[in-house]
Amino acid sequence: MPGWLPFDDTRCLWFSEEKLTRRKAEEQCRSFGHRGTLVEIHSAQDQERVREIRSGKGWKYTHAVWLSGEIKQWDFTGSHEILPFQNFSKADTANMCVRMIAEYYPDRGGWKMVPCDGANKELYICQMEKMGRPPCEDSRYNCEDTLTIYPGWCRDQRSKDNAKIYCAKTCGFCKDPLTCPTPEPADTYSVTSSDLDVHLGDVMTFQCNPDLYHVGGDLHRACGPEGKLLGVEPECASSPKPVDVNKHRVRKRPAGLDKQTGFLLDKKGYRVPFKGKITRWYYMAKNGGELDFVVFRRNARGSQGPPYVYVGSNKVSAEANWIFGFEVPADEQISVQRGDVIGVYSQAKDILYINKCKNKKQKLMNLPVTRAPNFQIIARTRGVFHPRRRECLVPSVGFRVEPT
Repeated sequence: MPGWLPFDDTRCLWFSEEKLTRRKAEEQCRSFGHRGTLVEIHSAQDQERVREIRSGKGWKYTHAVWLSGEIKQWDFTGSHEILPFQNFSKADTANMCVRMIAEYYPDRGGWKMVPCDGANKELYICQMEKMGRPPCEDSRYNCEDTLTIYPGWCRDQRSKDNAKIYCAKTCGFCKDPLTCPTPEPADTYSVTSSDLDVHLGDVMTFQCNPDLYHVGGDLHRACGPEGKLLGVEPECASSPKPVDVNKHRVRKRPAGLDKQTGFLLDKKGYRVPFKGKITRWYYMAKNGGELDFVVFRRNARGSQGPPYVYVGSNKVSAEANWIFGFEVPADEQISVQRGDVIGVYSQAKDILYINKCKNKKQKLMNLPVTRAPNFQIIARTRGVFHPRRRECLVPSVGFRVEPT
């Protein structure tokens, strides 16, 4: 294709002559087809090669350019693989996308964090994989792992386009895809999917029988490339056992929670799963400082009183840059009911790692959020949280609940 330059053994690059916004630039790269995306910098060698090529093409190509990379724990925009190489020279964790700095600035070639949905227009570099790959194959090695962890990834509107580009085979976008049959009937759980057989990349859902507790395995399982369900068979029992909720999502993230801010994880899959006590809090902190871990109980619809009622809290002195498990002393453990909601309040800025997504078009996790100058207001004020006052953020927090 005219204008494309060989870059390495698998990719070609195309340097734009017009400036576009970050989103429009990514759309333009995808329009080229064959796994088109903004250029992915995998190593220091990639970094220097891109700078060398753009400098050799002349002055107008030495301006700032968009690169692939955004939100979560810094992953590539298209494939969502973790960035193996980073070259940030200017840190601004309120912003979520990557721009390479122009060659005529002192920190030339460095990376800067900028808004993904901003109005700024820059030059951009696209990459496309070299021809010769079979027409319907995965271009990434981790498609099956991604689908095991996030069963709905292939069909979710937020990730479907990337799934088609990078995991076409695993996600069932090829002709005549496989199907996964319904497992043999189980004594402790049932299938809730509308279709008894699901196609490759689709999700089969399950639920525990009445009066049984979900104590292990997966209630959502995707159909894998060998015609077998991914994940682990659900485990349901007559009595609950200790469960860690959201622990696997506790990680370093690009931003920190604002000062004097509290939130509640009032979302399916994150609420307390059964009656018991919270014995451990999991978190990852950007900076050291105090965090208040809270529990609220949702008021029944139509009942008098505020939407959420304060149940209890634990104050923790957070340590920076650790995935930390705080063991709650026995006399401070909070008694909880099924459906209770946990949350965090921070008086200082940038302690708890989060993703900020309130300015993104698609909201990953809209949570009840409040501002208060101190924790006493959180604990004592009726109606301090309201389900209609929400913001999009993804926190690095989890908890362990043990039955009583």
